Amino acid sequence: MSSVVRGGEVMRDALATTHTIFNDRMQDIEIYFSILENESVPRSRNETAILRATTTLLFYNMIEATIKNLFFDFYVALGRRPFEQLSVELQTLYIDLRLTENDPFTAKHDTYIKKSEDVIKSILYPGGVSMPVSRQDKNGFKKVNKGGGNLDISTIQNLFNRHGIDTTDIRFPGCMSTIKNERNALSHGSKTFVEVGSHKELEGPEGLKKEKMDIKKVLEELIEKVSHVLQELENQTIAI
Repeated sequence: MSSVVRGGEVMRDALATTHTIFNDRMQDIEIYFSILENESVPRSRNETAILRATTTLLFYNMIEATIKNLFFDFYVALGRRPFEQLSVELQTLYIDLRLTENDPFTAKHDTYIKKSEDVIKSILYPGGVSMPVSRQDKNGFKKVNKGGGNLDISTIQNLFNRHGIDTTDIRFPGCMSTIKNERNALSHGSKTFVEVGSHKELEGPEGLKKEKMDIKKVLEELIEKVSHVLQELENQTIAI
């Protein structure tokens, strides 16, 4: 369930954009698999390898697009609320994001002091705070995904931990880190598509299908995690 309930009425799906993006990417993958599995088209071994290697880019595209928009939807759903209603992790994240608007190592001293004062005032403001990032900010996700880097198991777990969302009960498939590494190898030119695809040939068609289903499953579980957190926050708001 990704809908948030308020006073017995179902609100508009808070994660609607995430669901749309996830479903669109999944549809891309299904279309590509139908091409890949079309045995009526004769292909050389290298041609098949290139097609298989391309699944790496499709898989990674779905992972990053889903995770990125999941947190943007999360911030929108959080809206503006009193600072004290946020979890300790979200309070820390808010302060960190606000302070990094001015780097203490490059900003003028007076500028940084002024920014710090603004952050303190915003925390005390009875109208509440909202996360200072959005989809419109092209560097927004880089700010949230502190430390940068592409998304693999470790960075995804750290990202959720930073928001106070526990993922210890989620079984991440090892292929998610392999996909990140292969995607980077292809993007930066350190491996050819034939090299990556030949490696995938060892797994066979069933191996690719398993990767697809494992990634789909873990992304659905992560979406559900965020939905559950939003539901709890909404219940707390109602109780207050």
